[in-house]
Amino acid sequence: MLSLLIAITCAFAQQELSMSFDIKKANKDSKKLKVAEAGFVPRLEVGLNFANLNHHIEQYKLSYSGLELGFRASIGLAYYINEVHYLATGLNYHMSGADDITDMPLSYFYEPANGSKKLEGELNANLKNHILSIPLNYGVRLPFEFENLAISVEAGPYLAYMLSSQLELGNAERALGLDKHLKPEFQLVKSTNMAKINLYDKQGVEALNRFDAGLGISLLFELKELYLRAGANFGLTNMYKDKLNTWRNQDYYINVGIHF
Repeated sequence: MLSLLIAITCAFAQQELSMSFDIKKANKDSKKLKVAEAGFVPRLEVGLNFANLNHHIEQYKLSYSGLELGFRASIGLAYYINEVHYLATGLNYHMSGADDITDMPLSYFYEPANGSKKLEGELNANLKNHILSIPLNYGVRLPFEFENLAISVEAGPYLAYMLSSQLELGNAERALGLDKHLKPEFQLVKSTNMAKINLYDKQGVEALNRFDAGLGISLLFELKELYLRAGANFGLTNMYKDKLNTWRNQDYYINVGIHF
């Protein structure tokens, strides 16, 4: 009888130990795939945007490009089809533009008074854009063997809308002095030490596209609910409606985000 009790006790203990290991393994796997198992997962991100604007004005043979640092923020939603594949979308806001644009001809913005000669000279300017975009990405998430670590790759198209675009003129005193000669498609915003030209006011809307479309790709490094994203967007739309001039947006960014 004692031998039987000992055998039953050992068998029960062995079963309990096996179940304990299975529960621990399940808990570990659920933590590793916590995000993937949740189905819909909200996201919040903030970071830095590095805009690389490719701009060419054929009439003046003027081309410029360069990185402009700006703020970036987004809210998003991911739907995990399974522990590996998912879809992601959201609403992104970012600042872009170009810094230290030199040799902008005065005649690009101003027209001479009646009977006078063509305006000569240049202006220096900084271009500041504010943009909203909606991406539609397909993602692949690959968990590491280490608990709570994963890496994801996302890629897909996006649609963007230009909220505003302003040229900040460097030599504001001269720009303000020529205010009455400003072309009708531009509007000059005056301040004590700065002159800005709105590119989307008045007739400027007729010359420029508000909507942009392109392709984006990004890489995510995840640690529990937190993640770091590095990505790039490549605009495919010429923001000029005419065929002579070109303006295409490119952005590189680094975000810090959290899953909810």
